[in-house]
Amino acid sequence: MKAANSAVHDKINSETLLLLKTYGIKGWSMDTVRQKSGIAKDTLYRMVGSKEKLIQRVLLKTLSEHSERMSEALRYSETITEALHTSAVLLVRLMDEIPPEHLQVVFLEFLSLETGINDAMNGYFNVLSGFFEAQKAASRIRRDGDISLLIGIIHAAVMAFIKHPEKYDLNSSVKTFIIYLAEGILTERGR
Repeated sequence: MKAANSAVHDKINSETLLLLKTYGIKGWSMDTVRQKSGIAKDTLYRMVGSKEKLIQRVLLKTLSEHSERMSEALRYSETITEALHTSAVLLVRLMDEIPPEHLQVVFLEFLSLETGINDAMNGYFNVLSGFFEAQKAASRIRRDGDISLLIGIIHAAVMAFIKHPEKYDLNSSVKTFIIYLAEGILTERGR
């Protein structure tokens, strides 16, 4: 029964993610999810609770999966530039799954979700912090570099890209940010 239950949850999650990508949080209802998932209304509500809880669960699950991929990329990157580039590519892929203009509305509608998203991002930022500390110890990052400040700047930039999609072309903005970041922190040995 657990495998069947897991398959139903996966179907609900994938249909919800597709709806979020297509319409954001408006333009669909729990009935839409029910129809696309092929389950009864009472079963859907018993499994997910409410539309807000469903959106939160799907967004946090998606973010967690991308965060894990980004953390994994850091573990296998040989250079800082490669690590930052790979993280940027994965961030852009995440934004393809959940367009920033839709996330912006989610933040406005569900204020508590921003805290959950920030908390979910912390796992990746902890791995990134460890990566930067190791690079600093190997003299690839400037010795005077403040890793906590660096992580805070990256976190703020990511949130700005997400919360203000009208100001940024995500592909070029993320790439430019990575170049600026790398140029500012790398030593000659790190290049």
